[in-house]
Amino acid sequence: MKNKKMIVIFLLMILIPINVHAYSINCGTGKYNYGDEFTCYIDGIDETKTYESLSGTYTIPDSLTCSVQKAKCGFNGTTGGNEFNLSGTTCGKEDFPLTCKVTKEVSEDTSVQITVDNFKYKVDGKESSEKLRSNLISLLKKKETTTTTTTKNRNILNGNSLLKSVKADTDFTFSKYITEYDIQVLYSVKEVNFTYEKNLESASVKLAATDSVTMSGNKVNVLLEEVGTKSFDLIVTSDDGGETVYTFNVERLDKGEGLYDKNTDVTLSKLEVGNYNINFDPKVFNYTITVDSSVDSITVSASPTVEGATVTVLNNTDIKNGTNIIVSVTALDKKTTKNYTITVKKSVDYSLVINSVIIGVGALLILILILRIVKVMNHHSKDDPIYKYKMQQKNKKVSVNTPPAQAPEVITNVNNNTNNQSN
Repeated sequence: MKNKKMIVIFLLMILIPINVHAYSINCGTGKYNYGDEFTCYIDGIDETKTYESLSGTYTIPDSLTCSVQKAKCGFNGTTGGNEFNLSGTTCGKEDFPLTCKVTKEVSEDTSVQITVDNFKYKVDGKESSEKLRSNLISLLKKKETTTTTTTKNRNILNGNSLLKSVKADTDFTFSKYITEYDIQVLYSVKEVNFTYEKNLESASVKLAATDSVTMSGNKVNVLLEEVGTKSFDLIVTSDDGGETVYTFNVERLDKGEGLYDKNTDVTLSKLEVGNYNINFDPKVFNYTITVDSSVDSITVSASPTVEGATVTVLNNTDIKNGTNIIVSVTALDKKTTKNYTITVKKSVDYSLVINSVIIGVGALLILILILRIVKVMNHHSKDDPIYKYKMQQKNKKVSVNTPPAQAPEVITNVNNNTNNQSN
C-alpha cells in the first residue's frame, strides 16, 4: 500500500507542472489621468549576477505610449521603442526604465496591464524565459472642465460686413462666402501680398495678426522668414453692427516640398490596428506590431485625409508570423496610390512549449515505470511454488507425448550391418 501511494505521488509530480515566476513589471500603484506620465521597472533582476543576455518586447495597451530608456549604468546593449536587448551586471532595477504616458482618453475608469511575452535571460550559461505582467494600471475618466474660448464671427448673412474680393500674388481663389483659407507657397517664396475690396464701402476692416503681417490701406503684406505657417484675420464691421472674420493661413513649404493637391493626396488621417499602439503618423508608412501566437485576425480601421479617397485593407486575416497587413489608399484622381504596411510578429508562448515538454517527459517516465513494474512482476512469478508446479507438469506432459527420436533407427541399422558382416 505504501508503495502504491508513492507511485501516485510520483505520477502527480510529473503530470502537474509547477511554474515559478521570479520577475514582474512594477508600474507603481497610482491612478493616472489623461496626459499623466509614469515609469515602470522590471522587478527581480539580481544585482549580484552577470547576465549574458537579457531581452524582451513590451506589449503596450493602446491607451498608453511607452518607450524603453537607454541603460543608465551597468548594462550594455540596445534599447528603443518597446524592445530591449542587454547584457552585463545592473546597478539597480531602475537601470533601463520604461517611461509611459496616458495618451488616450477613456470613457470610463478602467485598468490595463503591460506585458512582456518573450522575456528571456541567460545566466551562467543557462537560458530561461518567462511571460511578465505588470500590476494593474488604473486609468481614470477625464473630468469635465469648463473652458472659455473665443469664437470668431463667421456671419455671412449680413452682406454689409463681407469682403467683395481678395487678390494675392500667389495661386489663390477667393469667395466672400468662404471665411477660412489655407494657402501654400514654395520654399522660394518669402513674402505674399494681398489686396482686398469691401462689399460696402462704409464698412471698416481691422487686421489681427503677428508682427510679420502688416496692413497699409487695403493691402496686407505677409513676411515668411522661416518655413511654417503665418496666419492673420481681417475683421470686417458694418455700420449696422454686423461683423465677419476672414482667416488666412499662409504656409511656406520646406525646401523640396511641392504644393499640396488634394486630388493626389494618399495619406490617412486615422489608422487603428486592433488594440495595438502604433504611434500613428500620416507621414510614416511602415509599422511593426507583436501579437500573441493565438491571434489569427486583426481589425483595422482607417480613414483617408481627403473625403472620397478609397481605402482598402488586405491580409488582416489568416495571420502568420511575418504577415504584412496592407492598407492601400487611392487618391481622388483614381491613379495615385500609396500603401501603409503593418508587419506582424507573433510571440512564442514559452509556457505552452515548456508544459508540453514536461508532459512528454512525464509520459515517457510513466511508460518506463510500467515496463519496470511488469518486469519485476514476471521475476517474482518465477519463484512462486504454484508457478513452479505448473511448469513441472507441463514438462512431464511434453516428455510423454514426444515420439522417439531417430536414435533407435540408427541402432537398428547398426545391428543390421553387424549381422550382414557376420554372414
